[in-house]
Amino acid sequence: PIYLTRLITVVVVAGYCVGPVGGASPPVYNINLDAAEADRWKQVCNAYKDGIKAFYEGVVTAVNKDGFDWYWSQVDDTTWVPYSEEIKALAECVGVEYVIAAGVNFIDVLISKTGTTTDLPWAGVGAIANGPNYLFHSLNFEANKYQSVEAMRSLTIDVRFIKNGQVLYRGTTIAGMVTLYTGQKDDFYGIQVSNRPRGTVLDNVNALVQGWGHPPGVVTRMMMEGDGTYSEVVETVGNVALSVNAYIILSAGLGEGTVVARNYTEQGDVTVYRIGSPMVVGGVENPSSWYIVETNYDLTDQPPATDTRRSSLVTSLNAIGSSQLTFDALQRTLQQLLTPLSIFTTTMSPTQVAAYHTEISTIEPVTPSPPSSSSNHQTETFLIILSVGLVIAAIVYFLSQKHHREKLGNLSEKLRREKEGGTAGTEAQTYSTFEGQQLNDDVEEENTEAPPALV
Repeated sequence: PIYLTRLITVVVVAGYCVGPVGGASPPVYNINLDAAEADRWKQVCNAYKDGIKAFYEGVVTAVNKDGFDWYWSQVDDTTWVPYSEEIKALAECVGVEYVIAAGVNFIDVLISKTGTTTDLPWAGVGAIANGPNYLFHSLNFEANKYQSVEAMRSLTIDVRFIKNGQVLYRGTTIAGMVTLYTGQKDDFYGIQVSNRPRGTVLDNVNALVQGWGHPPGVVTRMMMEGDGTYSEVVETVGNVALSVNAYIILSAGLGEGTVVARNYTEQGDVTVYRIGSPMVVGGVENPSSWYIVETNYDLTDQPPATDTRRSSLVTSLNAIGSSQLTFDALQRTLQQLLTPLSIFTTTMSPTQVAAYHTEISTIEPVTPSPPSSSSNHQTETFLIILSVGLVIAAIVYFLSQKHHREKLGNLSEKLRREKEGGTAGTEAQTYSTFEGQQLNDDVEEENTEAPPALV
């Protein structure tokens, strides 16, 4: 019956929508690229001076406690990367040594292959997906074991980088960090960096301090300040030398989405995955996918059983479908995978400039734990709601059928008792006519009413 169908639809949609969502959007600051590097972050520093200093000091304490106190002596004034002058100005503004500010900005070099994503920087989940008319790109950004979740959430800001009076590119970062792991060059492409857990701490630090490669968060800014198109940037990020292994996720127009799995240099372990192209994901062949999901594993590798982020997101996207995917639907889907380590969720569609949107996570922070716990809890909640809803639907259906049978039974009894009278035939005809009209009304309503949209 139509009413049973509607009830089941409502239950499924409710199960899909339940779960943690983001909170407020961060404040927006303009970074003037025409100004001297030392002056670019003054407004941000003045607004967050105490918070930035506390954040820096917290990272130093955590790193030293982990036995990497030697790291700070490696990142000295001779360790130059683009935007070093911006970092020096921030250090002076908040009252710390340059090595502290620089070391915190490049803290990803202290992360190596550990076997658990709780030890990784920017260890979130991201997706690029084709909708009906646009390509959407959404991601969750998370803290690593050296960073305070509360501090990072309170320091989260959206930044617009201005050149010649116009927005050249934009992104979301942490006040005190000049690196950018999430950004969009308006009308060109979006970019996201996620950790690829390979290599050693010593290799990472050497690559940085000896100038073998630049931090990925620096490379993203260099790319967006250049003139490259989406295709040219895909080629560039596959060749530029990095200080750490990383996944660089790029998005542009409909059908233009790429994940570049990178090692330190352009030689050897570099793989490019393109949306819509045949690929094998976790051992399963996918001939032509309308989306790509990236966590912290090569797409050809199967994540450990304790990490269900990829499988949960794949299940959700398949349930929505490309034809029903919207900007909000993708953002809410990513937010179902938020964890106590999550800092923010950003969703963008590079050809729709105004759509860039960030929400700061509101989940209560806890001591780092496997990120799969939140997604497992979300799946369990959905199954419980679905099970309860289906039981209710079955009860409603049973009662409606019982009522229908009782009414027909009463009419049959009346027909038997009054078979020699004329009223029974009239009443039977009237009831039959009523049932037929009700059936016609239900069919007409079922054919004309549009199904509820997932938004």
